[in-house]
Amino acid sequence: MPKGEVIPIHTRLSPSGAHRWMNCPGSVDAAAGQGPGEESGYAAEGTAAHALLEVCLRTDADPIAYLDVVMYTDSTGIEWRVTEDMANAVGHALDWVRTYETLNPEAKVYIEHRVNPGSMLGREDLEGTADVAIDNFPHEIVVMDYKHGAGKVVEVEDNEQTLMYALGMVAFIGAYPEQVRCVITQPRARHEDGPVREHVYTRAQLKEFAKRAAKAAARTDEIDAPRKAGDWCKWCPDAAYCRTLTDFAIEQAKMDFTEDKPVPKDVKRVSDKELAKLMHALPVLEVWIKALYGRALATMLDGKKINGWKLVQGRKTRKFKNEQAIIKALARKFEIDDYMPRELLSVAKVEQLYKKAKLKKEFEKLLKHIMYSEPNIHIAKAEDPREEYKPGAEFKQ
Repeated sequence: MPKGEVIPIHTRLSPSGAHRWMNCPGSVDAAAGQGPGEESGYAAEGTAAHALLEVCLRTDADPIAYLDVVMYTDSTGIEWRVTEDMANAVGHALDWVRTYETLNPEAKVYIEHRVNPGSMLGREDLEGTADVAIDNFPHEIVVMDYKHGAGKVVEVEDNEQTLMYALGMVAFIGAYPEQVRCVITQPRARHEDGPVREHVYTRAQLKEFAKRAAKAAARTDEIDAPRKAGDWCKWCPDAAYCRTLTDFAIEQAKMDFTEDKPVPKDVKRVSDKELAKLMHALPVLEVWIKALYGRALATMLDGKKINGWKLVQGRKTRKFKNEQAIIKALARKFEIDDYMPRELLSVAKVEQLYKKAKLKKEFEKLLKHIMYSEPNIHIAKAEDPREEYKPGAEFKQ
């Protein structure tokens, strides 16, 4: 399975960063000197999920068969194993691809396919790797991008990344198809259109995108290329240094909290109407704050001083250095259930046992004994597709 040091080499302009560099051309050169930064736990988990998707597509396996298997080892040595949640999420992408193959038996499926959209734009610095690409020429080309993240919802319409992959497939095949089908699979983030979302573009629409992308790419070559702050700043390595983002975040924090009608202001307290406006400023402020904190921490860990601040250690935790030695010592004094208590397998593992034994109907008899945990309560925008939670409603039933 992939190791942390095996990281795909990204060219100067990558499809995955297209949303950023097409909106903020100046971010390309600014971010170039910052390096890739530390790999987050979310990114490592996503890499493991992509590895699981790839191996299942290549072997026609069920992802649940890889439960607890190490799919990725990050640069710090942490092993990322397949969990029940990961297996279920990857299953959505597999089901879609396998259904498409069944309906289109002549189509050619490419997995982790290197594409060169830059050749369609007159560029030598734009390449990327599509999670899944399907050649169903001359009717259509399909590109699927798998998103394991559960935070920010990714829209499929006007998605620059998938459109770049589509251009790369056009270059690979050597001609434009009748249409392009872009697919985003994001099972862990709720969307009104479901976990797998599609959008079809005509040949003319893809050619129009190619023109727009070529102009955007050309702007990144300009000296003092323009900078613009927005949701794309979240993935920018230069976010903690960016004057444009800093000024934008400060302006967001100072915004005039008025609507069509002036909102009465209490000089001592923030009203609920002002709170509603403030909530819209949170995303960009959160990006800015996290970027600044990360930069400050890295600076101080490098031995540099920041006036008025210092590094401190959190509480120490204890763990055994040699578990086998501890087990042997415990075994001499205690019963095994006292120090290694047994526990029932998870629902997913029990289901896997029944599947292997070909006892699907027997497992269905257990469904009445399965319950779901109470979900956490979160704040979301009014247009979020999830049903509104009303505090206290459960006591009125």
